[in-house]
Amino acid sequence: MPYTIRSLGAAICIALIGTGLAVAKPSHEAADPNHEIDTANWIALPLTSIDGFFPTPWTCAGAAPAPQVLIQFHQNWHCTNPDHTGTNWGNRFFGFHKQFLLGYDRYLTSLGEPHVQTWVAAPSALIPPAHGGRAANSPCTNCLALPSQFKLPAAGGTLDGFASVTAIGDAIVGWHNTNHGRIAQAGGTGGCSGSSADMNCPAFSTRDPIFYRYHHIFDDVQDAWRTHQTTDIAIVFDRSGSMSLPTSGGGTRLDAAKAAASLFADLLEDGSSHRLGMVSFSTTASSPADMSLTTVAAAPAALTTALGAITASGATSIGDGLQKAQALVAGGTNLRKAILLLTDGMENTAPTIATAQPGLGDTHVCSVGLGTPGALDGPKLRDLSEHQGGIYISTPNSLELKKFFVFCFADIFDTFVGEDPIETLAATSLASAPTIHTSYDDTKLVFVLSWKDPLPKGALRLSITAPNGTPVNLSDASVESVFGPTWHIVRLRTPYRGQRDGSWEARAVRPHRGFVNGFSSNAFADFAEGSALVRRELARLCPDGCKSVLYYEDETTHDTFEEHNTIYADALYSQESGGIIGRIARPRDAAEFARALREQRFDLIVYSSQYTEKDQPYDGILSELLCSRTRPRSIISDNRETAAARSILRCAGALRGERRNFTTVSGKELLPTDAKLRAQDHVAVFSYQITPTAVSSLIQLKSSAGDAAVIAQ
Repeated sequence: MPYTIRSLGAAICIALIGTGLAVAKPSHEAADPNHEIDTANWIALPLTSIDGFFPTPWTCAGAAPAPQVLIQFHQNWHCTNPDHTGTNWGNRFFGFHKQFLLGYDRYLTSLGEPHVQTWVAAPSALIPPAHGGRAANSPCTNCLALPSQFKLPAAGGTLDGFASVTAIGDAIVGWHNTNHGRIAQAGGTGGCSGSSADMNCPAFSTRDPIFYRYHHIFDDVQDAWRTHQTTDIAIVFDRSGSMSLPTSGGGTRLDAAKAAASLFADLLEDGSSHRLGMVSFSTTASSPADMSLTTVAAAPAALTTALGAITASGATSIGDGLQKAQALVAGGTNLRKAILLLTDGMENTAPTIATAQPGLGDTHVCSVGLGTPGALDGPKLRDLSEHQGGIYISTPNSLELKKFFVFCFADIFDTFVGEDPIETLAATSLASAPTIHTSYDDTKLVFVLSWKDPLPKGALRLSITAPNGTPVNLSDASVESVFGPTWHIVRLRTPYRGQRDGSWEARAVRPHRGFVNGFSSNAFADFAEGSALVRRELARLCPDGCKSVLYYEDETTHDTFEEHNTIYADALYSQESGGIIGRIARPRDAAEFARALREQRFDLIVYSSQYTEKDQPYDGILSELLCSRTRPRSIISDNRETAAARSILRCAGALRGERRNFTTVSGKELLPTDAKLRAQDHVAVFSYQITPTAVSSLIQLKSSAGDAAVIAQ
């Protein structure tokens, strides 16, 4: 169905990528904060019910369970893969536990629960969750601190001295095993070789909630090493005949795959030394490569050209694609190698995955299956990814495919991905609910918004707010903002204008032209709440900054913003110093305001009248300007109950009603909690009823009487 901005909702997904020991959190509290109940339910799930998990041949003692559930799957992996056995054992150790944690976090997301955070073992470190015989916050008296060899030089370590991830895995497993036993000494349930604690035994350790927090450190260590290595990456792209089939999200699989691959290229950071290439395959793989290893700056355009020449036909030789991709990255100069494999089917032509895998060495592999589980070589792809230290995920949905390419990007480069479920941005909303990321020591944040159908640039975008409420200016020199036909990527390094730790808020936002506020400029009982509301309005209207602002309030007689104590002045002044607002013209009286309106040298009008009921010399000019086809962006509030004021409000998008002086306003689009309004000295009407003039005028705040308090266009 074609997309129309005013009549249809948009299917969207917001993903967050960070580089610290943090996770993305929903904007609510967990129902099971220690995850004792969640974990018990998780480990009882049959493997066949979870994407990326497949029963493995039983090698532990006793009869094979049927069905095999998660707690048995973990036990059996350790029976099948004793420490330091087989090729790439360290990579397998990392890959298996990364997949296990990915499944656990996705399970928590499905319950509406926040992901778990890293718990770092150290002498006397407190173990947060209670479990069995262990009380909450019990000290791990004998736990070992992370050795310096697993820390980066900036933290006094020598992690950069390892030649490969598999070498790190081989070296760190001893520390891993010792602390399992030391955590067990703090108390627990179950038994293993005479122990009374779950964490002492692979058969039971996954039922202790600390298992998941503890194992995140192994992701953090390997990803810290990866983040500091430049990488040659090859996308291995399936072009077999089945790629012409439709996806569940609309369009063909080939179209969906091309869009996801292009998104991946845009995710690579400008100025980095990574290089990207592509090999496509069907009955055989392309030779030479469809796209040779290309610098980050040139990769998006080069990949677009390469993808444009690909059509769907032929059989499926995944192994040949892997072999050609390995040859491509092996010829690159970067020491680290990675492959992102996309396929929609089952291999049916030699060479196979089994033939290609031994030749991959330490090359990192992330695999994405596009289709339903029964039509994919899921067990083979999962085994391949585990051997190479990566993850496997699958989907039949075109929008979710983009999200999974973001997963692979983070798997190859960064620490974690926290994502909101795919949702619909309703036609009656200009902005989505917030996605909250709680940052701790993140050095870089990447926000990714993706949607289903192509839109003109800027028709849908990200709006990001720092922990102190300051909007992120997309045109700031320290911010990288990239638009694609079905995505918007914002990358920033922290600290950003002094902001790093705390809650970052991201929303999907449609273009705004203006706000009408149904209250006077100092009606908020909490001045800071009113100022924060106006700052959010400014962020929506000025994503790339407003270079020139015309600001007028009646009775504006002071010389500085600090002295002129209103929520509009406070918000504008703070955002001027924060880079969102540029030059501010502030007329001293109504006549000067009228002259400034005639000159029209501004990007944004901020206007509020509250102290008079008289007609003003600017009335007709302001109404005409707001009703024009080229109307400027605006924030309008007018308490006057005059015909001229009603005309100004109507042209701004609202009709004045009869009710007045409401005491509460609420609405999650602009306020995190309900806000109280109050009477003001010398102001007879401190709030008033407004209604939208058209369908395109959307209600953003409600009053205590149910009427609109803020309307947006």
